[in-house]
Amino acid sequence: MKRIALAAVLLVLAGCGVRPTDVVLAGKGPDGIARGPVLYFVTGEPGQVRPTIRETGRLGTVTDALRLLAAGPTPAEGAAGFRTELPFLTTEQVSAGAPDDGIVTVQVPVPPSMLSALASTQLVCTAVGVSAMAGANAQKLMVQLSGSGEVGKPVLCPANG
Repeated sequence: MKRIALAAVLLVLAGCGVRPTDVVLAGKGPDGIARGPVLYFVTGEPGQVRPTIRETGRLGTVTDALRLLAAGPTPAEGAAGFRTELPFLTTEQVSAGAPDDGIVTVQVPVPPSMLSALASTQLVCTAVGVSAMAGANAQKLMVQLSGSGEVGKPVLCPANG
């Protein structure tokens, strides 16, 4: 009796009137529904890199987030104990490419080897965090810092471990 009932349910669901359609092109996907991008700043002594959401009303791109990071913490973020280890950068001096084979390349105006470990982590984790909010796998996405002719090796965000 159970088999007959199950077969009847499957028969009804199979003929519910939904017909297949062709692919519908809808243009570029949304930037995401988010309060804003996640930025990684330094907090505490000794310094640790921690995330905070910069409330912009939209997710934006990885480059957008890196430029917000380069601008430093807002007064409210500073009052909450967030600071940056990034050297003085103008917002136009930092950018990111689209992920390629699981690697995002972040361009900075200085050789990556000149950045402190905390500054590198801020850039790497911000790039990974925004990419993850847009749908990438944060556990596998790597970031490669590049600048002044020097290219660093791809690394994972240590804050995800």
